[in-house]
Amino acid sequence: MKVDWNATLAGLRMMDVRDAIAAAPSGATGEIGVNRFSVDTLADILRQQTWRKHVDEQIALGRIEKRLRASHLKNMHGKFVAANQKLDRQHAAKAKKLIAALLRESYIIPTKDRGGIYKTTTKANALKMAKAVKRMDRATAEALVKGVLERACDINKRKDLLVWVTEIRAFGSYITDAQELGDVDLAGSYLKRIKGQDWTTLCRAFARANGKNLDALSGMFSYPEKVVKMLLKNRSPRISLHDMEDLERGDNWPSKLIYRWSPPMQRKTRR
Repeated sequence: MKVDWNATLAGLRMMDVRDAIAAAPSGATGEIGVNRFSVDTLADILRQQTWRKHVDEQIALGRIEKRLRASHLKNMHGKFVAANQKLDRQHAAKAKKLIAALLRESYIIPTKDRGGIYKTTTKANALKMAKAVKRMDRATAEALVKGVLERACDINKRKDLLVWVTEIRAFGSYITDAQELGDVDLAGSYLKRIKGQDWTTLCRAFARANGKNLDALSGMFSYPEKVVKMLLKNRSPRISLHDMEDLERGDNWPSKLIYRWSPPMQRKTRR
């Protein structure tokens, strides 16, 4: 996603907008990658951003040791809160203004189940993953995509993984004529590999084989897919990898199919 990091939205730098959206709570079950928030939630996030900037300023002035930054960020000083009640009112006003701007720019939409609650769109999810890095040329982007497709083929040939990659679509600036890109936006579809065994047992064994002891069922069930996504991305900060649901859910974004694969016939369960 191409982002002008010098631009502002509702008076906030785009980097602060990105961080505020990313800090919002995750969505409901089944809404992978979606964040939900209200005006009050957003106001609290903005307050935390102000505190973080204050701590960093104090570190720069030598008043707080750098090694204690995490501790100070976790424990907001009571005196700072008391002395900045006016700031809290400003944060509430900023949150309302930012909500209106996010709605106008299609970064969020109102939820249908609860009034006053908003959730992120595909556009917002792309912004969350955008990084303020030097832009790359078209040839570099093409090479990154080629690498993803090669890794998808390798993943589907492997016998030790529990999830197949069945489809990859490109969207955003990559499918335009742009010769300079900030990153490459891709969306993937995945399919569980089931061979007559219990999925819980398979996930637990897979996690342990990879040195993970995941007690929480939610983390254990998502871990096989998480591993596949990590393999696809290959730690590249230039690749923004989304779920296909993100693309299908939002905003009629144009996309281009760049990879499709049909697994061999066997018992299978779709995500």
